Amino acid sequence: MARSDRHLPNAGLRALGLYAACSLVFSFGSALAYIWPIVALEDRIIVLGVLGLSLLVLSALFAWLAGRRGLRPATGLAAATASCGLGSTWVVLSGASGTALSALGIASVLLGSGMAVLCAKRARRPQARPAFLAAALALVPVATVAAAVLLMPQARAERAELLGRVPPAPVANPAPPPPVVFRTKPNVVLLGFLSAIPDSVAQAHLGLTATGLEEVLRNHGLIRVRNSFSAAVPTRRSYDALLNLGTPAADEDAATHPLSGSAGSAVFDIFRANGYRIETVTEDKKFGRAAGPFVDGMTIALAPSICLDPLLPENLRGLLFLGACALRDTRLYQAFGPDDDDLAAIYDRALSAALSGPTPTVVLGHFRPPYHYRGTKLAAPDLTATASFAERYAASTAVAARLMDRLLATVRARDPDAVIFVFGDMGLGLSDPPSDPPSEAPTEAPAPSFAVVDSFGVLAGLRYPDACPALQALTDAGDPVTTPEILARILGCLSGGAALPAAGGIALPQGRLDPRPFAYE
Repeated sequence: MARSDRHLPNAGLRALGLYAACSLVFSFGSALAYIWPIVALEDRIIVLGVLGLSLLVLSALFAWLAGRRGLRPATGLAAATASCGLGSTWVVLSGASGTALSALGIASVLLGSGMAVLCAKRARRPQARPAFLAAALALVPVATVAAAVLLMPQARAERAELLGRVPPAPVANPAPPPPVVFRTKPNVVLLGFLSAIPDSVAQAHLGLTATGLEEVLRNHGLIRVRNSFSAAVPTRRSYDALLNLGTPAADEDAATHPLSGSAGSAVFDIFRANGYRIETVTEDKKFGRAAGPFVDGMTIALAPSICLDPLLPENLRGLLFLGACALRDTRLYQAFGPDDDDLAAIYDRALSAALSGPTPTVVLGHFRPPYHYRGTKLAAPDLTATASFAERYAASTAVAARLMDRLLATVRARDPDAVIFVFGDMGLGLSDPPSDPPSEAPTEAPAPSFAVVDSFGVLAGLRYPDACPALQALTDAGDPVTTPEILARILGCLSGGAALPAAGGIALPQGRLDPRPFAYE
């Protein structure tokens, strides 16, 4: 070899730079077009921003390299840059794993390196046109890897699922609900808020005087149910328990969920049998990507983010588009997305639409904020350790209070006679929830158990426009009760009888826990 890569002429360096730039543009552009219908606007903006920054850095780098001599890393740098654009985009988007994923990654690196070296070598010949050659050769590895992904059955199936075109196979309710005939058929609105807790728990566990949520309930005429508990944790399991009258039908990782209508549930089956339309509202795709056959409609406020998609390999998701997803938590990224007011407007429109038709409707929603605690788990309240979280939680409950006030005002304006049930999906999560009940549950606890109240103690308020002894006794006594038991009493009132049968207590991984010894109010 007459000359080594150490002494590449300026033409060779320009060819390498153009090859790397074209590879990035082709791989980013084709991959972004592949997922364009299924990503949020902020994802598109941040990906295009990373591409532009990458091209700027490449241009500056190769301009600097062209002015120096004897730099061996030039060839490897160009090849690695182009290969990274391919390997971290198309390979991750393939959703492949194991051998297939490794093969695609290796192929993209080998093709990219080979094409980059060939570009530089061809640039030595005066008769060659390195610019056109670089642009043409950059298409080869991109087309090869993209074609492999596009032809992969697994990738095609997962993209169809991402688009919501192929919802999970429906799972019928394994335990048919008892036959219930409603005597009255008002609209029923069930509004669940993440980590919404009573003021008494906020005071004891976080040192907050009030969250503002109880005040909203009072202002709208809802009666708060004291000593309310969620029947399960975390969120998906909690809603499973609610819709199946205390018995979760699936674990947290199940692909189907009754809120999205991809799984049946006792509560929705009862409403369906009584001629109700079923609508659900949620912030993201936590409960499913599309409405299943067991609901009539589902509103998802946020467009899915490719950076968080669970179908992509988690250990490689952060590499997508040269690490663009790493910027997702920055203020720049968040500035492009919808804010709290935008989400509130979406929820408001969904509720208005659901309550505007002539058919009796039940609406179930899940809303954020407030938020869970994500720090080190505690064995007892520690106001010093949780001071920072308490401040953030107070700010988030102020946002939640405004949202709750807006939604309740919309419900009251659309239908003053609607039945309303507002509840927290689970507790704060300051502690690890108990996994099994005590072997001998005490008949009377000397003091509330921190872990039980923290994990399962939730805010609950209801409004039933007519007189119903079952609900009146519930609110007067203040005995510990779970949210599915409250809903069972509402269903009993609609049918003109006693509360429907519901599994008592809190569902734990290893049994059930009686909440009565853990009254906190």
